[in-house]
Amino acid sequence: MPALATRSALGNESGLAPEAYHQEKHVIARPSGHRFVADVEVSEIDERMRPGPSWVARSFELSKSHLVMDSRRMCYPGRVLALAVHLIDDRPVPLLGRVINCQYSDDGLYRVDIDLLKIPEGHSVYAWALARSGHVHKRA
Repeated sequence: MPALATRSALGNESGLAPEAYHQEKHVIARPSGHRFVADVEVSEIDERMRPGPSWVARSFELSKSHLVMDSRRMCYPGRVLALAVHLIDDRPVPLLGRVINCQYSDDGLYRVDIDLLKIPEGHSVYAWALARSGHVHKRA
């Protein structure tokens, strides 16, 4: 019986504390992306697959499979986000992604690492991004 109590107290059979196991699970060697600085409007997708309230963030790395951005709002790992990337004099580009990691960076910013997902045909992210065709509210 003591062996079972020890295992449940540690949280897993590897012998790590639950916090360490959670952090170790999300440390992934990712290929480095290319520098990509752009304003991004972000919205969390709810359980009905609809975008919620949006906020502005700034991207700084992009690859075929992931995007890294700085955000004033913390994003929980596993959540799905809708992104509207604003390029100069163009309509926003819609992206959909799942948060892999979110860590406090500095000056009240969180560094958010997102795996990009394929947007299903006819998903509400397209309409949401097109509705953001106006000017982006710059973050302070």
